[in-house]
Amino acid sequence: MPERDVVSWTALFSGLVNEGYGYDVLDLYCSMKKDGVLPNGHCLVTALKACSLSLDLFFGTLLHGEGVKVGVLLDVFVGSSLVDLYAKCGQMELAERVFLFMDKKNVVSWNALLNGYALKGDAGKILNLFQGMTESELRCSKFTLSNVLKSCTYLVNLTWGLIAHSLVIKTGCEHDEFVGCCLLDMYSKCGLAEDTLKVFKRIQEPNIVAWSAMIDCLDEQGQIQEAAELFSLMRCKGVSPNQHTFASIAGVAANLGDRLYCEGVHACILKHGFESEIILSNALIAMYMKIRSVQNGWQVFKEMSFWNSTSWNSLLSGSHNGKTCDRGPSIFHKMLAEGFKPDICTFTSILRSCSNLLNINLDIKCMPI
Repeated sequence: MPERDVVSWTALFSGLVNEGYGYDVLDLYCSMKKDGVLPNGHCLVTALKACSLSLDLFFGTLLHGEGVKVGVLLDVFVGSSLVDLYAKCGQMELAERVFLFMDKKNVVSWNALLNGYALKGDAGKILNLFQGMTESELRCSKFTLSNVLKSCTYLVNLTWGLIAHSLVIKTGCEHDEFVGCCLLDMYSKCGLAEDTLKVFKRIQEPNIVAWSAMIDCLDEQGQIQEAAELFSLMRCKGVSPNQHTFASIAGVAANLGDRLYCEGVHACILKHGFESEIILSNALIAMYMKIRSVQNGWQVFKEMSFWNSTSWNSLLSGSHNGKTCDRGPSIFHKMLAEGFKPDICTFTSILRSCSNLLNINLDIKCMPI
């Protein structure tokens, strides 16, 4: 092009940002400046997106200065992009300062700040912001409501969870898969199995995350038979279980105490090719030990390519009853010999084992937990 103005440069930046080439945009921005072309608001927004993409805080602060210089800092899109950049770079104080400076705020501005606090895990701050957002009468997006529901789950805050749910209905995203899963988690964490089931039934095509969350909820509420039935229904619907689902159903099987069902779960895990996953191997050991099928538990342990502390603790959990408590001390010593550090679960299991043995001669030295 013989002449390139800010519009043509911005069009190029926008295309590169959409393809994920953040660093290239920043290099080209410098070339644009050398050509004597001044940025406008739209150009700065695109360049700030490139900074967010590449997490380049230094260049972002330079663009912040450019915004002040060309007088576009009060533009809601420039402000929102700055909030997003600072939030993604973990600079929440700067993000909030820009946010408060903005005359007008849109959903993007609020979401950028909410996302920053979500990345930091500050659930309390998210709920405070959500309260301010509802007072401003802005329409919440699915993204906003998902973050708020996750915070309600973390804080076990049913009051704000119900408010968020009412807005989910109002905005028409109740049937959205992701929002539905967040609602499931929230009601489950608050101990409301009936409400969790109602939400689950409203999801038109629940994915594996939704099925797993519902199974977890029923298990946590002691509805073991219902959890097992739901797992069967899930498989009939053609939904393939993932690692999390299998770990959950192994716990359900252990609580059912049905040896044949437990062996069926084990066979299903093998069929899906998850036998090498340490999380599932540990879950299977714990399952077999709980139903006192010690031989099967030991077999799973022996077939593992490597162990962690949970593997040993799962094995030790089967040394509490009278028939196998004599194995506890030897398992404990083998664990130490392999270089694993015992934790509170280890000591609880070995002490119960020794108590059943009436063995007071085992010398357990004080170790950091």
